Amino acid sequence: MRHGRRSKKKRRLECSRCGSCRHLARDNNCPAKGKACLKCGILGHFRDQCRTRQTQKRKFEGGESSNSQGIKKKSRTTNNIEETANIITDERKVDYIFNIENDAKVTCNIGGTNVEMLIDSGCKHNLITDQTWERMKKNNAQVTNQDSNTDKTFIAYGSATPLKLLGSFKATIKLAGISQDVTTFYVIRNGTRDLLGRVTATSLGVLRINLDINQVGTEAFPKFKGVLVTIPIDDSVKPLAQPYRRITIPLEKKVENKLKELLERDIIEVVKGPSNWISPMVPVLKNGGDIRLCVDMRRANTAIQRENHPLPTIEELLPKVREAKIFSKLDIRDAFHHIELHTDSRHITTFITSKGLYRYKRMMFGISCAPEIFQ
Repeated sequence: MRHGRRSKKKRRLECSRCGSCRHLARDNNCPAKGKACLKCGILGHFRDQCRTRQTQKRKFEGGESSNSQGIKKKSRTTNNIEETANIITDERKVDYIFNIENDAKVTCNIGGTNVEMLIDSGCKHNLITDQTWERMKKNNAQVTNQDSNTDKTFIAYGSATPLKLLGSFKATIKLAGISQDVTTFYVIRNGTRDLLGRVTATSLGVLRINLDINQVGTEAFPKFKGVLVTIPIDDSVKPLAQPYRRITIPLEKKVENKLKELLERDIIEVVKGPSNWISPMVPVLKNGGDIRLCVDMRRANTAIQRENHPLPTIEELLPKVREAKIFSKLDIRDAFHHIELHTDSRHITTFITSKGLYRYKRMMFGISCAPEIFQ
């Protein structure tokens, strides 16, 4: 008589953090160690191994759980903000909170309670800690539109873990006699700082963003300090004043803007009076729609004496760096314009436009001796 044997299904052991069968959760080499879960935001496990309930909710004030009817929104009391576990999805907008300086503090009145806040120009929303929220409730702060189901996600700069968001409310904020109504605040669990966002700080006048400051296009173009170059000119060559070359109508406005830019950046200057050397201007349309202002210097170059300075070649440079391990790629923009021309050499760079005569105050592209001088 054969006795039937019942086969026992062997339980498969796997890591409860990443799901791998090659190690257990206590292994220090687990790839999930230190990683934030994309479902609950807690460190130490992947989303597939997450055991957090998506609809976990409890009341902020006590242990009574939420009912199936949901949570009332827009309550006008300060005692019913509920805590909702954040479920992060790829479609949700994430707001990043940047580092700020410790001295950018202001004392604001939020719903009748004074709160010291740090100005954070890197985040447009207002954030307060749960400790501040508890203090506001004790002071019977006047708040409205409380909402524990907000879909906002905040991540501190340099961190991959989202902050725990308890809810949001709206209140009036006052600062130095200036008030702003219907301002939204977000309550962060275990927060360390109360942050005044960019939008509110700007409207209250404590943060000002001046777009007209430090614009590169209106600053003087930088030049090499202590360098003043004289172009060697053969005086035996007879000067030639060439006529103006007309351009198409669509390019006229672009040329005017480019001339204005070069004047503001101290690269060219207006010529007053006659000039012996005059070269025609040739605008070249670039791929991006902008233009490059060129000057036809072929006739003027016949009077310019070139310096005999050899330029390095790639065949000469490669053997010198054969043992190098780290390389730097440097790209200098408008390299020749960094060199200032002596006033005695500027006359040969004069060119004619529809607005009159101009000449270069810096070394220009098209001069035959420019590469040797720059080298």
